[in-house]
Amino acid sequence: MKIIKYIFLSISILFLIGCQSTYERNTDSGKVIQITLAELVEKMDEKETFAVMFTQSMCGYCQEFKGILSEYQENHGFIMYEVILDYENATPNENLAIIKPYFSDFSTTPGIFFVENGSNKSHLKDKNGTIDKENLDSWILQNKIDKK
Repeated sequence: MKIIKYIFLSISILFLIGCQSTYERNTDSGKVIQITLAELVEKMDEKETFAVMFTQSMCGYCQEFKGILSEYQENHGFIMYEVILDYENATPNENLAIIKPYFSDFSTTPGIFFVENGSNKSHLKDKNGTIDKENLDSWILQNKIDKK
């Protein structure tokens, strides 16, 4: 009986390991492309899949994250779209009225999201007030954003 349990457990473990989703990562360099909120809404309505960050030009946390992202993208080939909110011709409340229907948990900048088929799938949240390279990499892996 113990042997049967051992064999069953071994087969189950092998099956689970074999079914893990792995993928080949794109090691080309990535880039950031600035878009407007109107262009973002268009991408959402067209059911596209992409990563996007909401920033502000004078936001220190945004500048810090953009530095981390720039270094990370040297060997991680994916596009990150950037919406610079204070470049929009609207008040903060008007911007929020556009953002919230698509990204209900958006509250501060930088706000970093992964959109799959036009729906918000994942929000990169900070750990202890900061987003570091390890946190970013874990989120990229989880969502396969740099898939080749």
